[in-house]
Amino acid sequence: MKIRSIQEAVCRSFGISMMELLSERRQRRCARPRQAAYLLCRDLTGHSYPVIGREFGGRDHTTVMAGISRAEILMEKDKEFRELTEAARLRLRQTPEPLNDFSQPSYMTISDIPGGWVQ
Repeated sequence: MKIRSIQEAVCRSFGISMMELLSERRQRRCARPRQAAYLLCRDLTGHSYPVIGREFGGRDHTTVMAGISRAEILMEKDKEFRELTEAARLRLRQTPEPLNDFSQPSYMTISDIPGGWVQ
């Protein structure tokens, strides 16, 4: 499962734009979907908290951890949050992942080599 797919599903479920999800805004309208997305990323991908944070605009791993903790509380106490998060999860289960993600190169570049190009 790709983080971008999770972000898109959460945006659709919560009715916000990708720009809002990835923004630095802390209003509930943006923060709650972001927390739901962190939770789904943890549950549905094998990515670490630092990787998840990078995919959300370079957030620190501790921000992701705190967001997941908050989302877990909201899943228990907030029916609307739980329903919207589960709707995103269901959407992800029903949508097949593309075989290739052409937005990311499938080859190494010079910048991928530690220390750069060496002859």
